[in-house]
Amino acid sequence: MIFLTWVVFFLLVFFLRKFAWAPILRVLDEREDKIRRSVEEAERIRLEMERIHQKEEEILSRAQAKGKDIIDQARHAAADNAGVIVGRAKEEARILLENAQREIRAEVEKAKYTLREQSIRMTVDLTKKLIQADMTDDRHRALVDRFINET
Repeated sequence: MIFLTWVVFFLLVFFLRKFAWAPILRVLDEREDKIRRSVEEAERIRLEMERIHQKEEEILSRAQAKGKDIIDQARHAAADNAGVIVGRAKEEARILLENAQREIRAEVEKAKYTLREQSIRMTVDLTKKLIQADMTDDRHRALVDRFINET
């Protein structure tokens, strides 16, 4: 019976080894390879993520620097434009002031001329009344022009 038990035991071990043990070991090896590949892939992904993060940081810092440069350029351009606008406004104000002064002088001269003419006419009218002389319009104008030219 012992011998038969040993024979059945070895036959069982042989059949298990041939039909069950090899497939189990193969499945375990495949599982080990799959886990190893997953760990390697995870490490590769981690390294790639670190590289992407570094690149992202570089891009972000360059974008911030470029944004700062753009803002600085815009400020300088605005300051330059403000200077140009102020300069133009001052020049326009100067021109307007000169034109106004010129117009005022012209109006003053015109008023002086008109005042002289009226003064002369009144003087002529008064003189005319005083001397009771009859003057014609032509003589009157000639006399007014002469007085204007003399004064």
